[in-house]
Amino acid sequence: MKFMGYKRPNGTVGIRNRILIIAVDECCDGIAKNIAKNNENAVVLTNWYTCMLGGNEETFNQMVANAQNPNVASVLVIAMGCGSILPSQITSLISDKPVESFVVQEVGGTKKSIETGRNIINEMQTSIDQLKRVSCEMSDLVVGIKCGGSDTSSGIASNPSVGAAADKLIDLGGICIGGELFELQGCEEPLRKRAVNEEVYQKIDRLINN
Repeated sequence: MKFMGYKRPNGTVGIRNRILIIAVDECCDGIAKNIAKNNENAVVLTNWYTCMLGGNEETFNQMVANAQNPNVASVLVIAMGCGSILPSQITSLISDKPVESFVVQEVGGTKKSIETGRNIINEMQTSIDQLKRVSCEMSDLVVGIKCGGSDTSSGIASNPSVGAAADKLIDLGGICIGGELFELQGCEEPLRKRAVNEEVYQKIDRLINN
C-alpha cells in the first residue's frame, strides 16, 4: 500500500505543506500572528518561556525540531533583537527546506516587520504551490499520537479507535510515536502482552514510571 505525499530533500515525507513562523521571543508573538493571519498554511510557534538561551536548551531544540518536521515546507524565524537567541542559531540547523529570518529592531519596528514577513511568506507560498504529491511507501509515514484531552468516553471510544488505526499503520510498515506516556498508568499488563518482547516492555514500563 502507498500514499501520496510530499518528498523533502532530506528524504522525509510530509502530508501537508505548512509555513512555520517561529517567534524566538514572546515579544514577537503579535507580529508573527499578524504575518500569518491571511495565509491558511501559516502556523505560528512562539517561545513563551524566556528570551534567554542559557538553561533553556530543551525549548531551543523543540523550536528546531518543529522546523524540521516534514509537514513544514518553509520556515520564517523572527526575533525582537534584544534577546539572546539569534535567528541564525535556528536557521543554521535547518538545511532541508527554504528558511528566512529577520530581526524586528533591524527592520524598523512592528509595521515594517509585518510587511516584511508577509512579503516573505507570500514568496514561500508561491514556491509551495509548485510542489506536487508523489507516490510514497507507507514506511515513509511517521504519525504521532497523544492524549487530546480525556473525557468519560475516551477509554471506550476515541482511544481504542486511535489504537486500531495505529495497529493498521504499523502492520503496513509505517511508524507510530506515542507521547504523554504517563497517561498509560494502569495499562501495564495489556502493554506487556502486546510488547514484541520483554525488553521492549521494560522500556515502556520505565518510561511510564519516569
